Amino acid sequence: MAAPSVSCGAAVPYRLFLAGRVSFAREQGLWKAAASGLQTGTRCQILRLKHSPAVTTTKNVAALRRESYTVDFIKKQIEEFNIGKRHLANMMGEDPETFTQEDVDASLSMGFSRQEYWNGLPCPPPGDLPDPRDRTQGSCIAGRFFTSGPAGEALTELIHVVFWRLLEKTAGPYVVHLRLGAVLPPGGEGHLETCRGDMCQEHRRAITYLFPSGLFEKRARPIMKHPEEIFPKQRAVQWGEDGRPFHFLFYTGKQSYYSLMHEAYGKVLHAEERQDQLRAKGLFSEKSKSKDLIGSRWLIKEELEEMLVEKLSDQDYAQFIRLLERLSALPCDAAEEEFVGRFRRTVTVQSKKHLIEPLQYDEQGMAFSTGQGKRKTANAEAVVYGHGSGKIEINGVDYLLYFPVTQDREQLMFPFHFLDRLGKHDVTCTVSGGGRSSQAGAIRLAMSRALCSFITEDEVEWMRQAGLLTTDPRVRERKKPGQEGARRKFTWKKR
Repeated sequence: MAAPSVSCGAAVPYRLFLAGRVSFAREQGLWKAAASGLQTGTRCQILRLKHSPAVTTTKNVAALRRESYTVDFIKKQIEEFNIGKRHLANMMGEDPETFTQEDVDASLSMGFSRQEYWNGLPCPPPGDLPDPRDRTQGSCIAGRFFTSGPAGEALTELIHVVFWRLLEKTAGPYVVHLRLGAVLPPGGEGHLETCRGDMCQEHRRAITYLFPSGLFEKRARPIMKHPEEIFPKQRAVQWGEDGRPFHFLFYTGKQSYYSLMHEAYGKVLHAEERQDQLRAKGLFSEKSKSKDLIGSRWLIKEELEEMLVEKLSDQDYAQFIRLLERLSALPCDAAEEEFVGRFRRTVTVQSKKHLIEPLQYDEQGMAFSTGQGKRKTANAEAVVYGHGSGKIEINGVDYLLYFPVTQDREQLMFPFHFLDRLGKHDVTCTVSGGGRSSQAGAIRLAMSRALCSFITEDEVEWMRQAGLLTTDPRVRERKKPGQEGARRKFTWKKR
């Protein structure tokens, strides 16, 4: 095969190109040898772990980010906040031990917003005008802005003078009597109380003139909040100096959530295993009580995210709640009940807000209770007697004759059937207005409220959750103009 022909003009660049490739290959070989030698050392492996690029997704960006505010930083901020709150309380003449965050916000809004200060400065109540012989009362406003010292005493004296000059200008000769310590003439106190509003307005103008401020924008005012409200919660560093994460679920992006799911499922398996052991020994009862969850609720999604310091999807939250409900349905020991209780929050029992009337007694000594109910335009009043036979009269007529429809009779019987008290009470009802369905609903509500006097608080709460103590707010919807009814339209005709 003939060799390729190369001209003399192209021979020199071609030789340089070949020499460059040979030298590059040699250098590349040297670099490979050096790299293979360095990779045998432990230090190089650690450096590779530290500086190797990692692909970050939207799931694990928050977990990989280093903490911006350390524990020492937050502690220092809390100490400075407590010191500042104590100084502010001393300046305002308040007790530092009982000085709350609401007092801090009020003082800052008065001190840095002139417009809100004018609108929100409290005037002294009638009969609470300061004593002229006590120089601390007339200048009490100085304590809201200044500390002790020569400057504070000078400003206190200045405000004291301005205050009494304004008082003399407004109240007139009555202030002279006050200064001399004499008794006010008839009508003097009333005149001072009448002039109190103008005096406070002049006082506000004087304070505004002496201490002007243009911070009308709320975002421009200084804030004094607790550091826990300013600095958001964040997770600490999740890896060591060697670059390895502490938790085995770190690369899931939601290590706290999946760790919690892992722990909850382990407790479910433990409860099921204990249940199987009891069943094998013949000690398990199907009537064993599960955890009572009345009066509490599950954590909402936002509360769970704040606890875990992780963002969760709706599917993740629903899956976790289903797992907890499965665990709570099983017979649990103390440790498992404590685990479930971590994710429950106590709610106020609504039935305790309603005043339950005590039982009354008639001339024969029979206990009874009354209740009122309303639905749509129907109003009902029911009297429930104890130790009865199940007789119900409505407007002097037996309920079987008054309500021929079975559905309405079931409405009346449902409260007694719910409490397992069928045939134990006699009821006398009066109802007016409305139609058949609304009258049945009003009577049911009246009887349910009257039954509360015969049952326990837990049964009252069960009735409330079943909707027996709640008024039905639905009413007939009005007819709309241009339509046949409330929703129905006229039949369309071409001509």
